[in-house]
Amino acid sequence: RGHEEGVSSLLVLAPLISGAMGMRLVEAGFHYLDRAGNCHLEVDGLYVHIEGRSGRRPDVEKGIRRAGYQALFAYLASPGLLDAPLREVGRVAGVSRQAAADMRRRLVEQEYVVETRSRRRWVRREDALQLWLHGYSVAVRPGLHLASLRTRDATPQQLRERLPDVLSAYGLSEFRWGGTTAAFELVGHHRGESTTIHLPPGIAVPPGLRRGLEALVDPRGNLVLMSSFGTAAWLGTETTVHP
Repeated sequence: RGHEEGVSSLLVLAPLISGAMGMRLVEAGFHYLDRAGNCHLEVDGLYVHIEGRSGRRPDVEKGIRRAGYQALFAYLASPGLLDAPLREVGRVAGVSRQAAADMRRRLVEQEYVVETRSRRRWVRREDALQLWLHGYSVAVRPGLHLASLRTRDATPQQLRERLPDVLSAYGLSEFRWGGTTAAFELVGHHRGESTTIHLPPGIAVPPGLRRGLEALVDPRGNLVLMSSFGTAAWLGTETTVHP
């Protein structure tokens, strides 16, 4: 088929196109593009040909539990932990030594990390970051959520200004900003309508705090109270959770 039947302008899209299949498509006069970035485009003097990309995607569905994702975060936040004693990794991530060991082995076996005689280092850190982002949303964050409240504040800045004093009155002077609140604290970028704070691990919302904040329970409220895990989430800055 191909040029003789006037189909040379067709573009084939697929999750993954192997080198052999790509060659057959080119011979037949087709353009192609797959999810991994392999492609052949030849239009009006433009020529682009890329092949050999494996299309490997972060392994997000093979039994990684919350503890595993927390260990992954610790390794991402502090690369030196790749060579640290497992007891130290577990302390930072808030997990057991076994969870820290299992995630370290997984990272090596799946080639996110390369292991030499002297050390381990990241080689697919961006892929691992995508794995963490997935795991945070589906496995970690739900277990950290403490409450969503609606306060009387007209603007996020009004809540930002009075919140530390209210929290301190209830023994919560140690907290960190999160979400777009933290992003705005760090770089002055986007400031969403919702204000997020993270409390230390194991700290519950004190009785009476909602009254002190003059707030109502609201799943879509403007104040989100979150817990945290280990010490990894508190590394990097003195006012926000880890960037």
